[in-house]
Amino acid sequence: IEARVPAEIRAHHHHVFLDLVSMTATNPCMAFIIEHVKAGRITNEAGAWIVANAIRNIKTPTVELMNELIAVFKLVHVHRHQHLTSTVALSLTPRIHGACIHETTAVEDFPVKIYGRFCDNKSPFTVRELIPFLAEKLFASAEHDIHHIITYVNALGNLGHDAAALHLLKVIEGQLTRHTHVRSVAVYQLMRVAAAKPTVYRPILLDIIENVAESAEVRMAAITVLPYTRPTAEIWNKLAIRTWFDPSEQVVSYVYTTLKTIAELPNHSHPTTFIGEKAREALRLARPAMTGIQTSHGMMIFQFLDNLKAAVNVKLQYINSPESVIPKNLFLKQTIKTETHRMETIETSVYTQGAEYFINKMYEAYNSMMTGTDKAQYVANKNIMKNILRVENRVALPPAAHITVKMMGLQRLFSIDATMIEEIIETVTRDTMEALNKDHSLTKDFVKIIDVMGHKAIIPTETGLPLHLHHATPLVISGKAALDIDLRDMTKGRVGFTMKPVVNYKQSVMAHLFCPFTGKLLGAGVDTALHVTLPLTSEIAMHDGHYIVTLKTPEDRESQRVRPLLALRVKPYTTIYDMASAIPIANAANTKVIRTATPLKRKEFNIGRHLGLSLM
Repeated sequence: IEARVPAEIRAHHHHVFLDLVSMTATNPCMAFIIEHVKAGRITNEAGAWIVANAIRNIKTPTVELMNELIAVFKLVHVHRHQHLTSTVALSLTPRIHGACIHETTAVEDFPVKIYGRFCDNKSPFTVRELIPFLAEKLFASAEHDIHHIITYVNALGNLGHDAAALHLLKVIEGQLTRHTHVRSVAVYQLMRVAAAKPTVYRPILLDIIENVAESAEVRMAAITVLPYTRPTAEIWNKLAIRTWFDPSEQVVSYVYTTLKTIAELPNHSHPTTFIGEKAREALRLARPAMTGIQTSHGMMIFQFLDNLKAAVNVKLQYINSPESVIPKNLFLKQTIKTETHRMETIETSVYTQGAEYFINKMYEAYNSMMTGTDKAQYVANKNIMKNILRVENRVALPPAAHITVKMMGLQRLFSIDATMIEEIIETVTRDTMEALNKDHSLTKDFVKIIDVMGHKAIIPTETGLPLHLHHATPLVISGKAALDIDLRDMTKGRVGFTMKPVVNYKQSVMAHLFCPFTGKLLGAGVDTALHVTLPLTSEIAMHDGHYIVTLKTPEDRESQRVRPLLALRVKPYTTIYDMASAIPIANAANTKVIRTATPLKRKEFNIGRHLGLSLM
């Protein structure tokens, strides 16, 4: 196949092939991807997503496969591939937790009834290989290298293992760094082990909460984890009474909003099933706190949707500090629970520091535009603050941000600091100058295939025949962008930008019974397909001081074809399918499409005419 593909598009076809291999993720497919990583053919950001998707879709986590993945993790760390190092660490550890350590998912999500248990919490590759390696690299990191420290802290927390929790406790104690965000992340990562062994970790969390000399950010992290240890009514009452004399207004507000949220949630929402009534009683003892946007909040929304037969849980937390008007930490998590599965659609944590730097720069830019009396008054006020009041500017932290995103079972960590910005500027400048010096144009292509949230489930029925549920959500995104620059002199020139994005998404849901006597499958399903495209060319031309802006459809034959910008097709069907047939279910003779009684309606809108643009 590779020999038949033209050389100019061979790289994209190879990338698509690797996407399909990562979606399949059988052990031979994993061996193929592992060989690519060892050979150095997967190193960039796109390759990191392929590796993460492959680990997420592992079907049979055998001991041999886990050992190979741990060896690959050590290899990419030695070669200093930063993208792959964080990706493998943050993808492999939750998979090991689900397959080996969590007693429920280890049995329900993997074919243990066929192969037996693949591993457990005492498996040597976890206890003797992975955890010691993560701990070694964590404490070998430089104190200012926050990106790698957070990566290893998250990886240890994802395991949910007691041996990993010991190293997290050392980070909380400040043995590695006193950075409050790192220590608060270590507290958050105790959530899994605290839920598994509440009596062991509850006293540790209480000691952190009651220590008024501790950072408010770390104390609020401990308050967040405390409900997962199922505290007694006495503990909740003491926590509520502390709001009357605690010196930190941020902690007081966070305790009050957390108690209020838990008290208002329905009793069937986990983990408030055991603590809801206790929180309602403790809320009466708490001091009513200011709950404006300037204080920290912990909120949860739990709603059962009858039309979807699913429970939606949204958790929102944001941590403020007296030093800044911008929240230091923002956390958002959405979970959907149904009878057959549980989906964590998105989980993100955003930490920012040094936001005052940009505010001060805006003040300086504004002050530079002052003239006359206003400027003189500003200088006088500044001298009064400096010479008479003895007020100096607070030493501002360098601007930085750390964003953790967990979506569709994939987890990534992005750090925005001076080093990253310099790398981006260097890469963009180098690629742009090379392209412009060559032919005055820059072209970028992008193709990605991923299964967003596919799953399979089997439910017993009263007839004795199991009900099979299949849910597949493939997503294909492709795009091409081209930048064309023609600058003849300062009075004449042209800049053109062409983009051709295409998004294809399909959701296939099917429920069926298999009859062993007839060898046929009886089922029903719904196929939903969405197609979105918007080919567009924009051009800015300059001629003798006049600027002309043009928006139109690209002139190539593919873009000039008449096609919808958005197409949505829904096909419900029923089927009696012979399992011995090789024909797809959708094309089988006994598959009947359920059609609506409403006739098809067709409407056309000329968007360009209403906007005064030439889009034809």
